[in-house]
Amino acid sequence: MWDFVFLIDVCNYINQLNMKLQTQNKFIFALLNNVTAFENKLKLFILQVGAGNFIHFSTCSDFLKQTEVPAPTKKYAGYLTNLLAEFHARFSHLRKQETEFRIIENPFCVHENDVPEIYQMELMRIRVHPPAVDGSSVPSLVKRFMTNCCYFTFRTYVSFSL
Repeated sequence: MWDFVFLIDVCNYINQLNMKLQTQNKFIFALLNNVTAFENKLKLFILQVGAGNFIHFSTCSDFLKQTEVPAPTKKYAGYLTNLLAEFHARFSHLRKQETEFRIIENPFCVHENDVPEIYQMELMRIRVHPPAVDGSSVPSLVKRFMTNCCYFTFRTYVSFSL
C-alpha cells in the first residue's frame, strides 16, 4: 500500500510541473526555470524522505498516521534519486545553452566572462546603457543584441515557436 500512496504524491508533483510546461506563450528560459525548480524540489525530497520526513507528501503523511507499517524510506529516496537523474538526462541539451538563456532572461545577471565571446562586447555595452527602471524604454543596444545575436543562436527554437 505504501508504494501506491507514495506514487500518488509523486505523480501530483509531476502533474503540477507538466501543467507549468504546457502553459502557452512562455519563453524557453521560463520553462527551464520550472524544470530547475522541480529538480531542486527533488533534491530536498530525497533528503527528507530518506530521513523519514514526509512533510511535503500529504498522502504519505496521512497514511503514516493511519498505519503501523513503516515506510520504506530508503527505497523511496532511491526512486526520487532515479527520477532526478532522468530529469538531468532529459534536459541536458537545454543545460548546454543555459548561459545563452540567462542572457536573454536578464543580461544584467550574467558576467561577460561567462558568455560566448561573440556576446561579450555587446553585453558590456548593455550594462553601460541599462533600460529605464520603469521599463518604458529599451535602449537600441538591447534591441540589437536580442535581434541579432540571439536569433542566430536560437533560430531552431524560433522556427519551432512560430
